[in-house]
Amino acid sequence: MNRERFGLIYFSMLIILFSPCTLVAQNKKCSSPVHEVISTYNTMVRMRDGVGLATHIYRPKDVGRYPALIVRNPYSNGTDTTSIKEGRWWASRGYVYILQNARGRYNSEGNNYPYIFEINDGYDTQQWAGTQPGPNGKIGTLGGSYLATVQWMAAPLRSPYLKAMAPAVSPFNYYHDVMYRGGAFSLASRIGWGAAMGGRTNLQIRHDFASHMTHLPLITMDKVLGLDLPHWRDWIEHPMYDAYWQTLDVEAKVPEIDVPSLNIGGWF
Repeated sequence: MNRERFGLIYFSMLIILFSPCTLVAQNKKCSSPVHEVISTYNTMVRMRDGVGLATHIYRPKDVGRYPALIVRNPYSNGTDTTSIKEGRWWASRGYVYILQNARGRYNSEGNNYPYIFEINDGYDTQQWAGTQPGPNGKIGTLGGSYLATVQWMAAPLRSPYLKAMAPAVSPFNYYHDVMYRGGAFSLASRIGWGAAMGGRTNLQIRHDFASHMTHLPLITMDKVLGLDLPHWRDWIEHPMYDAYWQTLDVEAKVPEIDVPSLNIGGWF
């Protein structure tokens, strides 16, 4: 099975696994919708540096204030059938569902750079949502993999509006768990994912593994693929656990996190 097909199957499994109805016990029916839904797309939420992040909002049509759920996603523009269905599912059951494109991805402004921007962007989004007229000031976050990463990155900043998190299958220490497991760089994993994150939309780069995966020096591998990946070069330039990785070490920041979290699984 080629890597592209495996990736699509794996991503589809995540969608099925974490869809709202799947989380209900198999011997019970999903809850019934009680609200009509109003949808608003591409609201630009301004971050502290002025960059606007494209944000889709699903809310009950009935006048009132409701708890909010925030999902921040770099993998799609949020208008695929599954994303719309999930947004409407939550809103019809009394939540304001907020789906946001990560910085530099799809319709969001700015330049994409994995992990780092999620710290302040996640917090700023929570602060914005907590003061909107629709949400009632109580916010939860959810999502798996990178959609869980964005939750952890912002959590130590302690938005007063953040009341609960549900991160699934997420790493915790991005040096030891992701990049340099056991001290060796996770080459195949990181060049594949790092390349996909190399543009405004997902890039499906076809690797010639016989030549690409043996290319040296590693720091120029992005150029061999025809890409310019500042994040890739930074990962290679920091082979030791230093200040760069300390910024991304959620494990070390656990004492700073003061919010209940439902932790679902893990990579191992």
